[in-house]
Amino acid sequence: MDPIVSTGTEMGEARLSLFTRAETFLPHCFVRMICTKAGFRGWYGLAAALPILNIVLFFFLAFAEWPALRRLRNSKEEQE
Repeated sequence: MDPIVSTGTEMGEARLSLFTRAETFLPHCFVRMICTKAGFRGWYGLAAALPILNIVLFFFLAFAEWPALRRLRNSKEEQE
């Protein structure tokens, strides 16, 4: 391809690549924030990157006893 004449597909591919990266990176940030607010380690957010493990992670978050809630319950019991 002549470098002077451009079809514009390179720019479109660059935009697509940028959106693809943001589309994969942002959900991991949100899952990491959810895990840390629940009291789990932020590394659990990396499980969202793996296709089957992300479903297991959401079931784990739904049914596990969250350390943050456990600490809250323990502090309320100590106050009483």
